[in-house]
Amino acid sequence: MTKEAPFRHGNSRGYEPSDISLRVVVIFGIGLLTAAIVIHFAVGGLFSFLFTRTETRDVRQSPLAQSRRVPPQPRLQVVPEQGLRLMQEEQEKLLHSYQWVDRASGVVRIPIDRAMERLLEKGLPVRTGRTAIMPETSANPAVIDTEVRERDQNK
Repeated sequence: MTKEAPFRHGNSRGYEPSDISLRVVVIFGIGLLTAAIVIHFAVGGLFSFLFTRTETRDVRQSPLAQSRRVPPQPRLQVVPEQGLRLMQEEQEKLLHSYQWVDRASGVVRIPIDRAMERLLEKGLPVRTGRTAIMPETSANPAVIDTEVRERDQNK
């Protein structure tokens, strides 16, 4: 068996004996720069051609651009901050005033502060009867589910 050389080029030293040729690098750089300049001018010429072509065309306006119809509701707000401020003022007025909701049935809107005071005085309503789960039941969902099934079967 013959022992083969580690490199094809017959270099048995294991490294390149010389640097890259400076002439090749300079030729490549000049070619790259020339190509970039040619492409730059070609794209600039294309843009100027297309720009002058669109300026010389006689383009008719769209029929929609000629009509000045007002679009249907809802429209965009010109000053959204003003609309927001007005809406907040209306909401504050509703929250802090008395007003009839239904005079025939005696339903009235009261200010939110008064409503909270009345809620503290009277407390929250409590459901009673067979449909309510009593406080004595376990917090375990399986037990509650069993109790609900038994209740539904008894009905």
